[in-house]
Amino acid sequence: MDAYMNGFNHQIVICFALVFLFLSVTDMSAMDDTQKHFAISAICGAGSETFLHYKTEFGTTERVLLGTAMGSIPGLAKELADSAEQGNEFSQSDLTADIMGAFAGAVISTLFNDAIQISMFSPGKKGVGFTFAYNF
Repeated sequence: MDAYMNGFNHQIVICFALVFLFLSVTDMSAMDDTQKHFAISAICGAGSETFLHYKTEFGTTERVLLGTAMGSIPGLAKELADSAEQGNEFSQSDLTADIMGAFAGAVISTLFNDAIQISMFSPGKKGVGFTFAYNF
């Protein structure tokens, strides 16, 4: 599979395209702050697990745990930035939502990535090939 990719991971591009599609159709203004933390961290957790799925030899448990940790980092950074602002404080409930969202995203991503394999390749030709395989 890597021979077709020419050093570029198209699965990551597809994952980010799905993230941007999700964000474009989701009414984020209708969500409260904790729901936003959960949703954005779920996307980060899914993206992190997808990266680990295709770029490492880690097992499922390691990918989910590392994907959760990596997906929680943006939420932690936001909470630390919020706590530095005048009149704002660190929210443990938002951080909990970040961790739970990242975990949910990593679990859903590993189930998806284990069942479906998507790859785009251009084996030295001008055309682009697309493969979609569902494992039963």
